[in-house]
Amino acid sequence: MRRMALLIVVLLLALGLSEALLPWLVSSRVEESLEQALGGDVDVTASVTGRPALAMLLGRYTDVRVTLQGVHAAGLRIDQLTLRSDQLTLPGGRLPESEAEWARALGGSTVEAVITQNDVNAYLVASRSSAADARVQLRPGRAMVTSPLKFAGSEMLVTAEGEMVLSNNGRLLEYRVDSVTVDDKQIPAFLVSLATDIVTVGVDLSRLPLGIVARSVEVMEGAVKLTGRTSQGV
Repeated sequence: MRRMALLIVVLLLALGLSEALLPWLVSSRVEESLEQALGGDVDVTASVTGRPALAMLLGRYTDVRVTLQGVHAAGLRIDQLTLRSDQLTLPGGRLPESEAEWARALGGSTVEAVITQNDVNAYLVASRSSAADARVQLRPGRAMVTSPLKFAGSEMLVTAEGEMVLSNNGRLLEYRVDSVTVDDKQIPAFLVSLATDIVTVGVDLSRLPLGIVARSVEVMEGAVKLTGRTSQGV
């Protein structure tokens, strides 16, 4: 009886230790795997749980939360990107080794991404497009874009106010103009469409990592928040 009682105690201690240690160990492995898959220049934080914890040894996770900071996609820096997946199963318990494999594993995950105003402006400067001289200011629900315009030997400042919207099935973040002023003077509505060409701002979202597709956009103070899912969950 004593041996049986001792065995039960040992088993209970082992189970208790597994519940405490395995989530931390598996989360660390997920972080290392994702960092390598994404090129090693991304700061990854993962929180992985399983019920029971021993199921994680077989690649069965009940909740996965991953935060990526400093992601770069097609010249765009994403300040923070958070993914959440429920009931994730990895065949054979093997962690994916490439971004494509991770994209399949995380298929259907919900996503939230934050792009700062500074990163949007840096993207425009690096684009060397007609919007390279434009500057974006973001505040709750609205966006303001200013851009210099040379005309007849003089330079004017075109300022547009509007909203950020998604187009091309969530693969492009665009600026929709509501009103335009030139040197602080509002121009007639029929000229807004002409001025829109001057302050056109587009941010390519087609190469977001892990097959992410944006589905909604919210303009906040100094940043844009995108929500969506990984492509297999669209």
